Amino acid sequence: MSIEIVGNLNITINNYASSSGANIALLVSENNGIITNCSITSQNVVVVDIIGVLAVMERSYFAALCAVNAGYITNSRVECNLTTSGASLAGVVADNAGKISSTYIKNSRIYNTTSTTSEHIVTGGFVCSNSGTINMSYIEGAQTVNKIYSDYPIGDYS
Repeated sequence: MSIEIVGNLNITINNYASSSGANIALLVSENNGIITNCSITSQNVVVVDIIGVLAVMERSYFAALCAVNAGYITNSRVECNLTTSGASLAGVVADNAGKISSTYIKNSRIYNTTSTTSEHIVTGGFVCSNSGTINMSYIEGAQTVNKIYSDYPIGDYS
């Protein structure tokens, strides 16, 4: 399966209230099965904004392939620019408890503009949280101005 986003894609979720947060992805929000041979591509920017106090306070995820993975992801790729406000952001899977193999992200910019210091809001190039297995997978990209894109303070890792 191949998904190509031709124009800019803007998704806004207003006043979202849930005890478990929101799971948003371009392919599937939650995977308990098998995703194989999938690609998400775009030369434009995909923007997801979650607006509302409870969305920021709870764990909300945005990722290209899958927000929450408890299944299998194999032979898949992501090549698109992702921007979010109000959620944790990852290039491939936000919360992985399953298995990911032979999957990559490249030619992408991951930009989280969330303005909070909540420990629930994090940004990861491949995944935000991993309790599963990742094999034979990678991120490819150019370093840009020695900067991790963040609109709120982050720790000094130099």
